[in-house]
Amino acid sequence: MPKLTVSMQHYIQTIYELSPEGEGVRISEVAIKRNVSKSSVYVAMKTLQQDGLIWRNIDRLVFLTDKGKEHALVISSKFTIIQRFLINVMGISRESAALRLFSHHH
Repeated sequence: MPKLTVSMQHYIQTIYELSPEGEGVRISEVAIKRNVSKSSVYVAMKTLQQDGLIWRNIDRLVFLTDKGKEHALVISSKFTIIQRFLINVMGISRESAALRLFSHHH
C-alpha cells in the first residue's frame, strides 16, 4: 500500500462515506464535505488516481478502486479506534472527537 498523507487518507475516507454503495461522487460533493475548494479536491484526485486508488468515469464521477476500498476500510478502522480512545479514555465528547479526527486543519 502506498504511504498516504493524512490529507489523502481523509479524501479516501470522504469518498467512501459519500459513496457507501460504490455509486460514485462528484468532486463538488467531496469539496463541500471536506470544506475545501474544488481545485484542491481535483489536485488530490489526480494524485489518488495516479496511485491507483480511484478512477473517474465519463461523467467525471469519482469511484474507489478495490485498492482504494481496502485503504478506506483500514483508515476507517484506525479512525474508529482513535475515536474510541478519545471518548472512552480521554473523556472527550463524541462531537469533539469527530471534529479532531476529521478536521482538515492538521
